[in-house]
Amino acid sequence: MDVAKPSIADVFAEYLAERQQKLAKSTFQKYQGIIETFEGCLDGYAYQALDPAEEELWRSRWEVDEEAGSFCRTFGPDKILGEIGGFLDWYVIRKVLGPQWIAERAGPVMRDFVGWLVEKGYVPAEDAEDAIDIATDAGRNLPRADKLTSLLYDLTEAPVRGKAIEDLDIVGDMVSISKVEPGMLWFRGPDGEEIGPLKVPPAASKVASVGWEVSATHFLRTGKGWHLVEIGNVYPMG
Repeated sequence: MDVAKPSIADVFAEYLAERQQKLAKSTFQKYQGIIETFEGCLDGYAYQALDPAEEELWRSRWEVDEEAGSFCRTFGPDKILGEIGGFLDWYVIRKVLGPQWIAERAGPVMRDFVGWLVEKGYVPAEDAEDAIDIATDAGRNLPRADKLTSLLYDLTEAPVRGKAIEDLDIVGDMVSISKVEPGMLWFRGPDGEEIGPLKVPPAASKVASVGWEVSATHFLRTGKGWHLVEIGNVYPMG
């Protein structure tokens, strides 16, 4: 098994060189930032999906030189599409600590990139359909999920008034949004228990969707209702 030609890194460079000729400088810098973030995701995690022979090739190169032997400098564009979902649905939410524009632009840039891969013949059009759908959904949902995370985090800053009647610390698991009404959210815990209603700002209920998941939550119920005292991230599932 040989190193791919062109490699993923080569394809990234070609894509960015073309976009640099067409986009305003400020817009291009955002495209570049998203692609570099995606490259970091691939180099850090995509090896986990390799078959034994592929992993042996990658590891033999990586152990000699982590940069020259990176995932993106070893494998070709056929390895890209299967990683789009993990990048947009997990990595951007969980691992990227950056400005808000990353959540806003990640989906549209990845959609554009996948379309470009098809146009250049690097991937078959039929194989790219799922990745395009994922990127389209991310373009719509990631900014909303990012806003909801921020609004729910603000709730954790408020003092809890009253004695706790129920204490649900679900830091190690997910809850899902089970119902949305203006100014109110309900959640379903990992054991199927209903949590809510939780009073939220109208802006939070406006962007929330049933089925979205929330990590690292800690709820308290007092005589005045439910309170959110800890939150991780909102994941726009589905």
